[in-house]
Amino acid sequence: MKSCLGGILCYNARGCSKRWRRLYSHFNLDIILELTPVAISWRNHIPAMINIQNNISLREYTTFRVGGPARFFACVKSVDELKEAVAWAKGQRGSDGDALQIFVLGGGSNIVVSDAGFGGLVIKNEIPGMEFSDETAGIVMATVGAGENWDSFVAKSVELGLSGIENLSFIPGTVGGGAVQNIGAYGVEVQGAVDSVEVLDVARNEIVDFAAADCGFEYRDSMFKKNPGEFILTRIHFNLKKFDPAYAAVNVSYRDLKEYFSKIPEKSAAPESITPADVREAVIDIRKRKLPDWTKLGTAGSFFKNPVITEAKFVELKAAYPDLPSFPAGKATSEVVQGFVKVPLAWILDNVCGYRGKIHSGAIGVYQNQALVIVNDYLSAGNEADKAAGTAEQIKSLAAEMAQSVREKTGIDIAPEVQYIG
Repeated sequence: MKSCLGGILCYNARGCSKRWRRLYSHFNLDIILELTPVAISWRNHIPAMINIQNNISLREYTTFRVGGPARFFACVKSVDELKEAVAWAKGQRGSDGDALQIFVLGGGSNIVVSDAGFGGLVIKNEIPGMEFSDETAGIVMATVGAGENWDSFVAKSVELGLSGIENLSFIPGTVGGGAVQNIGAYGVEVQGAVDSVEVLDVARNEIVDFAAADCGFEYRDSMFKKNPGEFILTRIHFNLKKFDPAYAAVNVSYRDLKEYFSKIPEKSAAPESITPADVREAVIDIRKRKLPDWTKLGTAGSFFKNPVITEAKFVELKAAYPDLPSFPAGKATSEVVQGFVKVPLAWILDNVCGYRGKIHSGAIGVYQNQALVIVNDYLSAGNEADKAAGTAEQIKSLAAEMAQSVREKTGIDIAPEVQYIG
């Protein structure tokens, strides 16, 4: 937006046209809009002004550090800007003549963007906000903007003495992305803390609310992930518990956490003394040891979901691989489905298929400490003559090869946890 003494040039994203609006005054426009009722009314009818950019590389917006350009790209920091971006997209057409596609980008931590990029509008959701209500019957409601950093939210919650999401510490991405993915780790899923979500209904371009029970949360899934482009998360409401060991202990049932605290005498002797801060510290330590540093290696963390198989199938595999572990199966971490078990895919990829630490092509390979994690060693790629920068196609090729190996050796079909874009 350009301003001068006599007038203002506004870029109106709707319709992609320029419009002159003049306000003859020798005073600062912001002061006028704050002080005069007529101007306030006029201001409320001005569309949010967004910057639609062309051919923006998505590589730097994803933790995998691969991917081509977005045909159109916009960052939004408010619901009004989000509505404006959606309205603008509805007035455009894709290269095939159909309606322009929309993809909402959070932290870019669970996606693989095609080398060709994305032919529609990428909306980077940066809607901020983090508010905590007063305590009521031991519960504190947290209302968080979908664009907030997930781990910053977890850290603040723990700092306030709240419990419920500390097991989900140190997961990259945004709060909105965490809800869409129904992220989970160390025996906890985000759905267990969600009260409700506010979303933009893209078809109507209006805000609507969904209770947690209506979000279709399942293992690393939700209705928002299954139906991309229909709803865009704007705010999420969480129910967090005021930590009080006299009434509720933290969740340290996961094997890695049990082992971690068993090595701390004062904690193993008095488990009730373990606090959310203790759990957060433990989770961060464990994740740093097991998973790559996404600031140094391109990655999306766990690439595949852990498969759920029948108990009969597990007995068959157990006969061939006696050390194969298993866990209760269910749509949610806390549920148990009779007749089925969940098996750790990392164990199979490592001990049955031999993929841990395997180099696939160029900079793309499997992480040396965790067979479930595909990595892009993009920093070394520019320094070594025999290593080219990784591509999305190489990642997809390695993932397909790993899936085929698991199918041939165990008869199990596995599914990616990440989303392919473009």
